[in-house]
Amino acid sequence: MSHAFHQSYPAQHPERAAAAPVQQSPLATPTQPPSIPLVPSPTPTQAAPPTQLTPTQSAANLDNYVFGEPQVVLTHTAAIGIVGWLPGDKELLLTLRQPGTTTENIETFNVITGERHVYGNRHGIDVPPIWLEAVGRVAFTTLAGQEIDLWISGHGDALAHEPTLRNVNWAITGLQDRVILLDRDERRLVLTNETGQSVQTVPVDLYALGFDPDNSLSHFRMASHPSRQMVALYDSTHFVIVNQETGKLLQIDLGRTASEDLGYGPRWAYHARWSPDGRRLALLTTVGEPIVSSTELTVVNTESGISSQIPLGTRYVYDIAWAPTGHHLVALGQASMVEGRTLVGLYLVDVLTGETRRMLPNEHVELEASAQAVRWSVGGQALALLCPHRLQEEPPRGESRLCLLKVDD
Repeated sequence: MSHAFHQSYPAQHPERAAAAPVQQSPLATPTQPPSIPLVPSPTPTQAAPPTQLTPTQSAANLDNYVFGEPQVVLTHTAAIGIVGWLPGDKELLLTLRQPGTTTENIETFNVITGERHVYGNRHGIDVPPIWLEAVGRVAFTTLAGQEIDLWISGHGDALAHEPTLRNVNWAITGLQDRVILLDRDERRLVLTNETGQSVQTVPVDLYALGFDPDNSLSHFRMASHPSRQMVALYDSTHFVIVNQETGKLLQIDLGRTASEDLGYGPRWAYHARWSPDGRRLALLTTVGEPIVSSTELTVVNTESGISSQIPLGTRYVYDIAWAPTGHHLVALGQASMVEGRTLVGLYLVDVLTGETRRMLPNEHVELEASAQAVRWSVGGQALALLCPHRLQEEPPRGESRLCLLKVDD
């Protein structure tokens, strides 16, 4: 079975608001920035070619983990997206779709008290919002007519009438209390503060490196590590890590896939997550053009640039979340298909050894096949994950549910 590409920038499918746990594409990417390089880039370092990890015989580290039963803490009649845990592990940043629309609220949710605070709402864009911890605000993009606006809002600003910046690119990422975005006028990557003022230029020339961020079909994206000044820039043909202070670049070769099951061609990343210590990046990768026939888990060592594939025994991987250790993570993948319906499995992974373990094997635990469906708490004691409930088969109708799962290690 092939997966249609999930056109999440901007979203064009109101029907996704239905909460029924139907199979979704794991992909979530396009983006479009302008050209004209203003800042010359240093000559990039070429990383070593990719490898494939061979699992070791020992799984002692994975055996130490005990996952509890999922407990429902929030229900919603349309799609929920888990952006991430806030410091302190009491609150989650969520997106909650309004039924039958492409509009969603951006909220914090206290998993202990149930208290919710709205930070804004957006239309037609699925790029994850960014929590700016230093200023306690949320940055996000939203479709405004034929343009895209940037909003940086705090609790109580949800009814503000003016965006922070107009006519921006939807590919944004955060760095401490700054937002990294593409300046459409200057056509360069800049860091802006909470008022939208440019305070620094990212010393990299996207266009000289071969990126085409103006083209939405190139699927350009960015992912930053919050404390190491490192930003990953990637699209359907390139993957580069840049130090935003020094401009030092590391080009990553993600290699090729050559498999009857997974496809043939150069591998490219559509989703990247930094490990807490910044030493690794976990990627969701694929080959070819949408419609895609498979997705893989790829791990990059950010110091050497070496990338490795970790087989989960699944055709599709949907989401990934790092443990605080920096060498364990969980992944959601397609465990099986039953009567045309995807059953999603939760897999625990040791990225040092390549060892994997299926967790929550009970078939009655339904998990979500989406790219914002699982997050590991900062302290490591809990997983937040989506566990939708199917109310009826025909026509498909369900209830989105947010669950917490206790983790002992």
